Amino acid sequence: MAVLKNPCLHRRQPRCPLCTPPRFISNTSLPPPEWIEPSVDVSNFVVSPNNLKLSPWINRILGLLNDSPTMESNLNDYCHRKFLIKLSPNFVAYLLRSTEIREKPGLAFRFFEWAGKQRSFCHKLES
Repeated sequence: MAVLKNPCLHRRQPRCPLCTPPRFISNTSLPPPEWIEPSVDVSNFVVSPNNLKLSPWINRILGLLNDSPTMESNLNDYCHRKFLIKLSPNFVAYLLRSTEIREKPGLAFRFFEWAGKQRSFCHKLES
């Protein structure tokens, strides 16, 4: 009776995908982006709207709205590649109402357009 040294018949190939264990595990699927709201408390019950704690993302996104030629690209990199966040319609409307944006209509329009091109985004009447 002959004893097979290599019971797998696929070993004729240098790297048989059926027999060779993977060198590393690659997980290319990322978690879904997180929707960002303008305030930390997103419950429907707000005792006093003046006491809302604002999201730390507001100042970060405002810092990217600089009317540079690469503004949209910078927003894409920051939101979709670096932090995996999506700006909610409430967040966009809040920023568009802010004094920093209201005084710059060209910048506001560019941000409005950029937001509208994001996947699953739908503007609210307020924006």
